[in-house]
Amino acid sequence: MNKDIKRFFIDKEMVNEEHECNCNGECDGDCKCHQEEEVKIDVNDIVASGNFEFIGIDWVDPMKDIPIRYLDGAKELVINPKGNCIDVYAYEDVFIPYMSYAMINLGFAMQLPEGKIAKLYPRSSTFKTWGLIQTNHTGIIDESYCGNDDIWHMPVQCTMPKQVEKVKINGHKVTVAGTWVKKDDKIAQFEIVDAMEMPTFKKVEDLGNYNRGGFGSTGEK
Repeated sequence: MNKDIKRFFIDKEMVNEEHECNCNGECDGDCKCHQEEEVKIDVNDIVASGNFEFIGIDWVDPMKDIPIRYLDGAKELVINPKGNCIDVYAYEDVFIPYMSYAMINLGFAMQLPEGKIAKLYPRSSTFKTWGLIQTNHTGIIDESYCGNDDIWHMPVQCTMPKQVEKVKINGHKVTVAGTWVKKDDKIAQFEIVDAMEMPTFKKVEDLGNYNRGGFGSTGEK
């Protein structure tokens, strides 16, 4: 048994300290402090004298072996030792016309650990490379979004076209500006973090504070 573990159950000041008597001589010499031999309290004696039961607990890292289900042909996730987030990839080719909106399929579903959420962000190069912005800015994936068909997507809008493409509209071919996202393009990144502990709220008629003055009240510079 590790000595530090045993110390958790006892007063640390008692361990290997000389016994001090507070009997004021009224113990008829029965106190250990009145015996000729110096007595020290040993941690093993203290634990053995109590009714302590030590229970071993097998701790499992919740961030290890997270279940993930890939769609057929999807590029699997790779941990990049140079980054703090995990890159994700487009599952299929998609053309997004200028100022149009699309949901980019990322090709997998995941069972997040209990008490965790994932946050999906664009990569620093996403706008530069594809002219796309993530329309919800930060995607929140709850741990309950964990079924086989709960496929992760990235909602995007093309605000800076990178290519032109001929498409049919009402039977006529027209040239449309936009951007291509190709299968396996590294389009976004995510992190897994602790979920917020849910608060409670109490309805009041008056917060009892001064009004700060609305948006921008602290000035522009």
